[in-house]
Amino acid sequence: MTNFISKRSTIEPLNEITLGSTGGKNWYIGGDFSGKFDDENKFGYRLNAIKQDGETQIKNQNIDKKFISLALDWQPTDQLTLQLDAMYRDFNIDGKSADWDFSGKNVQRISAKSLRNDMSWSQDWTNSEYKTERYGAHLNWQANDQLTLRMNYLESQSDRATQLGVNRVNADGTYNQTIPRIYANGMNRRTSQQFDKRTSTYLDYQFNTASIVHKLTFGYQTANTTQKRFKKDAKEIIYENLNTSSPNYFPKPEGEMLDRGDYKSSADTKTESWLVGDDVTFNDQWSALIGGAYVKIKNKLKETEQSAFTPNLSLIYKPQDNITTYVTYIESLENGGIAPDTSGSHVVINAGQQFNPIKSKQIELGLKYDFNDQLALNTAIFKIDKALEYSQNIDDTHAIYVPNGRQIHQGIEFTATGKLTDRVSVVGGYTYLDPKIKQQKNKPELEGKHPPIVAKEMFKVYAEYNLPQIENLSINAGVTYTGKSFADKENTDVLPAYTLFNIGARYQTQLKDVPVTLRANLNNAFNKHYWANDINLGEPRTLLFSSSFKF
Repeated sequence: MTNFISKRSTIEPLNEITLGSTGGKNWYIGGDFSGKFDDENKFGYRLNAIKQDGETQIKNQNIDKKFISLALDWQPTDQLTLQLDAMYRDFNIDGKSADWDFSGKNVQRISAKSLRNDMSWSQDWTNSEYKTERYGAHLNWQANDQLTLRMNYLESQSDRATQLGVNRVNADGTYNQTIPRIYANGMNRRTSQQFDKRTSTYLDYQFNTASIVHKLTFGYQTANTTQKRFKKDAKEIIYENLNTSSPNYFPKPEGEMLDRGDYKSSADTKTESWLVGDDVTFNDQWSALIGGAYVKIKNKLKETEQSAFTPNLSLIYKPQDNITTYVTYIESLENGGIAPDTSGSHVVINAGQQFNPIKSKQIELGLKYDFNDQLALNTAIFKIDKALEYSQNIDDTHAIYVPNGRQIHQGIEFTATGKLTDRVSVVGGYTYLDPKIKQQKNKPELEGKHPPIVAKEMFKVYAEYNLPQIENLSINAGVTYTGKSFADKENTDVLPAYTLFNIGARYQTQLKDVPVTLRANLNNAFNKHYWANDINLGEPRTLLFSSSFKF
């Protein structure tokens, strides 16, 4: 389920209209409206809406998006706040560039430099649609200076009708393109539907024991997830032995009319969590977060149940006001993955299957340093131990999704956020990872290999400079480096490292007393051709710009 965070109402009225382009001929208009209904500022609203449509920076790929959200706030007393949220999103993409598959025998990955990155490598008549509705309610009641009650409810429904092409490369350098689910007009094209309901209740109690301050939290959480699918999908079409010098386009074939069979649940789980935690302050230098949760996950289709107690502990030490050190240990139990529809050009035979719950562990040691109240420097070393799930090819056309073994991610990261001078702001970070696969029962030869699509090094920096010569004009630049990784668990298919450069500018002015902000950004300024992951080419050079008007 996608996590959307609703914006809350503002005390001062806000009315903002934004016009812009996300690249190519793909334009959008958005609105952000907020304020209070009454003079006492007790009842507020926040309304956001976006309409986006047109051909993207990738030729023959079109995106049509509609989004609207409404958040209402009511504060009948100083101690009680009630909130309601509603959101609707409809995302349509025609001609989404196909995924690439290099898993065939004696097939080598094609260099990204040799492939057009500004044209869709699928058919322009393919369509995938993703619809999401979400509703929520929240309550916060501060009964007194010591006791606070927090309650939340969230319900969502997501519908997917996907038609994603796959280009399977042959040993001779040509490729076969598979387009799935070609339905006749009027047929129900739904691929899957997911329903989620989540609730949480927390009780916070603050008290002292001698000089030690406690903030004790008791909580209860529930999560219900159901995914439904039809038994049958429409036929596919395969275009064979295509040349990679340029995309190949064909007329839309006649769709299939069929009885799709039963529409029933492919995954259905319920999670319950009982938790307790204590935020303890011993003195100005020492504090701790101590807690744990008892988690129970029930698979309703398999009629199985798994539970575990998952502790978490953080110890914080501040040797001086601008330095914080900490050590954290966390365990978690969560739902296992859901098998995808495809893996490259292979049809996953257990698509939609929900796997057993998985347990993960994490330990982290960190240091935070605030320099002159303007620049925050952070560093941490960490180790994450989590389950490994992947698709395993059975033959030339089919794969099975399996949970097998563990993966260890350990490394170190550095981040910097803040101002270098009054005119220069910076956000940056570097991560070094040493990922490894372990505990492989089915394929012990994978032990010690790198998990797929995990880069060993990552570096990002973004800086903005306010020009002294021109008031309200700022320029910005960013660099992103992603190190080498592997596309397969055997570590035979290498994804080369790549570096991207972005530049931009922002200008604020007034137009007849209306504040106006103009923005322009050029992403991938040097049009680097690269593999973003195992199946997708990276985005080409893209010019984005927008104009925002406040009134």
